Amino acid sequence: METFEEKYADMPIEDLAKAMQVLREQHTAQKAKTGVIWAEHEFLSKKALPEIMEKQGLVSFVLDGIGRVEIRHEASCSIPKDKKEEVYQWLRENGYGDLIQGTINSSTFKAQVKKFIKDGEDFPLDLINFNPFSNAVLIQAK
Repeated sequence: METFEEKYADMPIEDLAKAMQVLREQHTAQKAKTGVIWAEHEFLSKKALPEIMEKQGLVSFVLDGIGRVEIRHEASCSIPKDKKEEVYQWLRENGYGDLIQGTINSSTFKAQVKKFIKDGEDFPLDLINFNPFSNAVLIQAK
């Protein structure tokens, strides 16, 4: 296979610039196409599959050649800047101050909020952005 150095070694400067422009256009087009593909994937994983699986009473199923499809309950979770001190104060007052280490790791915080909800503990959800959702994931067969 020809290297880039070999491919462009004797090319005039104008042709190098034109080749660079063509590659930039191709790259931009591919990024747009990838975005559309990912949006369709997100529709299937966060809406279509979870809805139909719920209607059918399924939490997982296995397909030959694909593996297991299962529903995971996820959430996005963040602290609005204007509520940061209130949330930190609540965490300190309720024995969770060790979560704060300069800032709070977002994954750790999300996991703790999900635990609060699961365990039925009181947490001021009005202070944060918490958006639960179901997500279908593919677990490839081995």
